[in-house]
Amino acid sequence: MAFDADDEILQDFLVEAGEILEKLSEQLVDLERHPDDSNLLNAIFRGFHTVKGGAGFLQLDALVNCCHSAENVFDILRNHKRAVDSELMDVVLETLDHVNAMFDQVRNGEELTAAPGELIAALDAFALPQAAAGQASVKPAQTPELAGSGQGGGDITDDEFEQLLDALHGDAPVSGASKSQWLNRLPAIMRERAVAPVTKSLTMSLKLCLMSCTVRVNLPNKLP
Repeated sequence: MAFDADDEILQDFLVEAGEILEKLSEQLVDLERHPDDSNLLNAIFRGFHTVKGGAGFLQLDALVNCCHSAENVFDILRNHKRAVDSELMDVVLETLDHVNAMFDQVRNGEELTAAPGELIAALDAFALPQAAAGQASVKPAQTPELAGSGQGGGDITDDEFEQLLDALHGDAPVSGASKSQWLNRLPAIMRERAVAPVTKSLTMSLKLCLMSCTVRVNLPNKLP
């Protein structure tokens, strides 16, 4: 731990940061009851920001990093880009515990124990706007036509396979792909199913289907 400033500056930091951390404990309890209180969100943001500034002046990097990540969360909250929930509060309260522990280490002249990387990562995730965080886990749905195209060619699910059989026999439409497109895929599908066959009923249905569709598969350009 580096203390390049004189003892008077350190003592000023300990007094000011100590008062702020006491207030933060009370403010976080209040926030659980009043999660939409803008004044409260701003006050908590300023608290972490002030402690971060003082720690930075004293080169207390572990304390700076923890407060900085917490500050970013409350910057998002006070700008109404994310709502307070129980999961977020659990992470913030754990963060304050680590900040208090590091503050005690500064007061005792000990080396700082940094907050766990998992905690900092959780804070950083909550520092993203809620809509952006949700979009990160959303993947676009594939249509049956796209699901079996590309390098894999013959990869097809059992549901798609049943849909293919229905379409070939004219019993049901195929969404996202015409009958001719399914027929063009049939040779590749057969190669796939020959390596990893599905149930006996599906395998037999495919054989029967091929018996009636061989000519059309071999001449895809002449399909109606």
